[in-house]
Amino acid sequence: MPSRPRRQTMQKGDKFGKLTIIKLGDPLTCRCDCGKVRKLPVSKWGKVRSCGCLRLEIARERFLRDNPGKKQQPENLKGYIFGRLRVIEYFGRAPSGHPLWTCVCQCGNTHVVRADSLLQGRTRSCGCLSDDVKRRRKHDRQHSLPSLRQQ
Repeated sequence: MPSRPRRQTMQKGDKFGKLTIIKLGDPLTCRCDCGKVRKLPVSKWGKVRSCGCLRLEIARERFLRDNPGKKQQPENLKGYIFGRLRVIEYFGRAPSGHPLWTCVCQCGNTHVVRADSLLQGRTRSCGCLSDDVKRRRKHDRQHSLPSLRQQ
C-alpha cells in the first residue's frame, strides 16, 4: 500500500490509489481512474483510494477466484460461493425489492442474504468471519509483545 502523502506537499496532479487531485482546497476535487469526479476532505487524502469503484473491482476478482470458469456474475446464484457462503436456494424478495438468497456458511449456519451484498462483497459469511478476525487480533495483541512484568 502506498504511503500516505503529507498535506504540505499536496499539489494539483498528485495521485493516491486511483485518485488524482484536479483542484486544491478543502474539500479537494479529485478524479478517479474510472472517470468519476469526487470531492474529498483534505483529512481523508491518503486514506481513500478510489471513488468506490475499487471495492467493486476487488469483489469481482474475489468472485472470479472463488468460482473458477465463470466469466460474469449470474442472475441465478444457486451453487455459487462468496467467501465462506455457498448459495443453496432462492428465498424471495426483500420489502425493498432486492432478491434474497439462502446460503450455508462453512461453519454450518444458514443465512439469508441480499444478492447485491453477495455480488459486491459486503457479505462473505454468517458473522463467523468477523468473530474469527476479532479472536485472531486479540490473540496477536496478547502474544506479540514480551511481558513487561518479567523485568
